[in-house]
Amino acid sequence: MFSPLQPGKYTWAEKSESSSIWQRPTLAGENQWLHRLEEYHQMFLSGSITLKTPTGLPAFEAAATDAWVRLLYSIPDIAVSGRCQDDGQGYLQFHVPRDYADANEWARRTLVLKYGPSGLGFHELREKVLSCRGNQLSDRVFVLLHCVADDENGETKCVDFILNVGHQITDGIGIRILLDKYFHLLAETLGSPRSRRDAIKWQDCMKNLSRPWISLGEDYQSTLSGPF
Repeated sequence: MFSPLQPGKYTWAEKSESSSIWQRPTLAGENQWLHRLEEYHQMFLSGSITLKTPTGLPAFEAAATDAWVRLLYSIPDIAVSGRCQDDGQGYLQFHVPRDYADANEWARRTLVLKYGPSGLGFHELREKVLSCRGNQLSDRVFVLLHCVADDENGETKCVDFILNVGHQITDGIGIRILLDKYFHLLAETLGSPRSRRDAIKWQDCMKNLSRPWISLGEDYQSTLSGPF
């Protein structure tokens, strides 16, 4: 006989009353990524976008960063990390940013903007993103935006990108959903440059963490078929 399910065991909860860290036990396949080599975690998705109008690099960088921070608020799972306790129990943890400055520090680590006179292909982008990331492995998401521009004060209309995500965060379909959401926020920010940072209540962003699939069930499940 299997032990009864305990969906409530896997809900997100504060690690301690005075802590900004929320955590829950890992579930099923989530455990495998705690023990796999880093090289097996990595997924890369690259491509190019064309802006409707040329945009100065400083303005584009500000918009790209603002949209990236807003993505963190909308989908905080991108900043979730895995930990294994001394007793062997795995946990997923999320550090709730104290304020916009704290979230912006996360963006500084995980978003890089480069520029050059010509576009880059997948292999060049992959090499650059790995070089920029270096040994910074605590963050499981990283994005590099390469703007086609002559100098740092020039304008760009074509932007090559590569998104690097760990399997602990999402899968091959999820990485496309993340990218779509980010570009939607970027387009919105470029269309209305006024920052929305003051409207974000960071203490509430943990409410946007994804619920584990087991929480959709009840403590005692029934089947449509007879006993087996």
